[in-house]
Amino acid sequence: MLIFSTFDAAARSGVVARGTAVTIGVFDGLHCGHRALIGRTVSLARDRGLTPMVITFSDHPLSVLAPPYAPKKLVYPDRKARIIASLGVAGMISVEFTREFAAQPAEVFVEEVLAAACQARVVVCGYDFNFGRGGEGNAHLLQLLGPRHGFETEVFGAITDDGMFIKSTMVRDMLYAGRVEDASRYLQRPYELRGRVVQGFGRGAQIGFPTANLKTDTTYVTPARGVYACMARVPALKVLRGAMLNIGYNPTFGLNELSVEVHLLGFEGNLVGETVEIHFLRRLRDEQKFPSVEALIAQLRQDRDHTQQALESPELATAISAVRTLDDQED
Repeated sequence: MLIFSTFDAAARSGVVARGTAVTIGVFDGLHCGHRALIGRTVSLARDRGLTPMVITFSDHPLSVLAPPYAPKKLVYPDRKARIIASLGVAGMISVEFTREFAAQPAEVFVEEVLAAACQARVVVCGYDFNFGRGGEGNAHLLQLLGPRHGFETEVFGAITDDGMFIKSTMVRDMLYAGRVEDASRYLQRPYELRGRVVQGFGRGAQIGFPTANLKTDTTYVTPARGVYACMARVPALKVLRGAMLNIGYNPTFGLNELSVEVHLLGFEGNLVGETVEIHFLRRLRDEQKFPSVEALIAQLRQDRDHTQQALESPELATAISAVRTLDDQED
C-alpha cells in the first residue's frame, strides 16, 4: 500500500490514474464498523476496475478544533496503516488536520480533493459523515454533487450489535471499564498499548516477579486499573510472550503515581530503554492492597496461573491468533 501525506502527492503518483473508489474517515480504532466501510470500498473498486483508496487524518480533528474534548486514541499510526493495507487498500492519504483544512468549503473539498486529486469514481461514506467548513457537507451533499464531478456516492448504514451502534466511543468506554474482551470483539483484535521501559524500583525482581515499568503516551487509552492477562511484544528483540500486567498505584507499597508494569512469562533480560507492545486479552482482577508482601507474592502466583490458563483458553484463541498475525505483518 502506498501512503501519502498530501493530496497533491497522491495525485502526482499516478496511483489514481484509472480512477478510485475512496472512503473517508478518522477511523480511530479501526473497529468492525470501520472495517466494513473499508471492505465495501475495496469490493466496489475490485468490481469496477478502480483503485481502492482511504483518506484519513494523522490525528483526531478535535485535537485541533477543541483540544480539551479530543478523545484518547485507540490505534497507533503504523498499526493503522498495516491494518488498512491488510484490508486490500492500495493507497492511503493520511493528512494533517489543520484549521485551514477545517475551514475549506465542502464544495471545494469535493472539487479539489475527491474529483481532481483522487479522481474518484465512487465515494463510500458513513450515514453520519460530515465534512467541510463547520461540518456543512454530509452524505446527501455528496450524492447531489457527485454526478457533476463524475462520481457516485454509496452511503453505508450504521453497524449495530444487539441494537447498539458500534462507535469508537463505545470501545473506549469498554476499555475504561476494564472490559478488554468486549473491546477486542469490536476491534477484531486485542487492544494495544505501547510503552518505553524505564528504570523502576526493582521490587518485582526482589519478590520473584521482575516487571518492566512502562512509560506510556497518555494520549492513548489506558484501560481500567487492575491485573490483566496479555501478550507482550518487544519488537527490537523479536520477543512475543504471554504476560501479566498491572495498572494501578501499587497500594501495598504506598505509591501515589499510576504505573503500568508488565511481567513477561519465562523471559529473562534487561528491557530498560526498549519499547514494549501490550495486547490485552483478559482482566483478571481489581487492584488490591495486601496486608503483607507475602500475601502479595501468593496472589501474584495465582495471577500467573490465571494468566497461563487464559493463554490456553479456547475462548481467547482467536484474539491470540490476531496478535500473532499483527506480529507477522511487521516481520
